[in-house]
Amino acid sequence: MKVFKRIPDKIDLHIRKLCNCLSPMQKIVLTVILFALFFLASLYTIAFTAYQIGKKDGKFIQIEHVHPVPIIKQNKELYDEME
Repeated sequence: MKVFKRIPDKIDLHIRKLCNCLSPMQKIVLTVILFALFFLASLYTIAFTAYQIGKKDGKFIQIEHVHPVPIIKQNKELYDEME
């Protein structure tokens, strides 16, 4: 269990070392670039998913006409036997 605790700590330490080497302006530029990449990736995912859903629905939707229900006439003899 301690190994699983050490791995994120080491990753965090390396990221902090890399970020401390950057100037404040470089940090802002890096943040804006990463935000833009994640934003575009999320828009692409949403648009692609919506397109795929619409594409599938268009193929499977078929118009069915409503037909009148046939009237079933009960057999009078069968009804009398039940009583």
